[in-house]
Amino acid sequence: MGLVRGPGRWVVSIVLGGLLAGCGHTTGSLTGTLTIEGGLSPYGGRSPQPGIVKVMSGGQVVASQRLFSGQTFRFNLTPGRYQVGSTGGCSTATVTVEANSTTKADVFCVFH
Repeated sequence: MGLVRGPGRWVVSIVLGGLLAGCGHTTGSLTGTLTIEGGLSPYGGRSPQPGIVKVMSGGQVVASQRLFSGQTFRFNLTPGRYQVGSTGGCSTATVTVEANSTTKADVFCVFH
């Protein structure tokens, strides 16, 4: 098989370029904080607290992030509906992530 010479090579380049451009994945972002309130929590207060935030889809964890005190979480996700929460006594929110945009959702853990 030899090299393609002449105008045909431009057609091949344009077609391949178009196919490769369509292979990119568009994502959106999910950001927020983890807040722990009440109980015997040594962190008490409304500022971002340490812990693990999990993002779920269809009952499966698709992403998680460990936060240190004062940090916010950020996930880049494919567009869709997700549940975001943490473990033990924390709220779970259902969010919709849209392409090329940022969705904000805070996770609250309230202990009595």
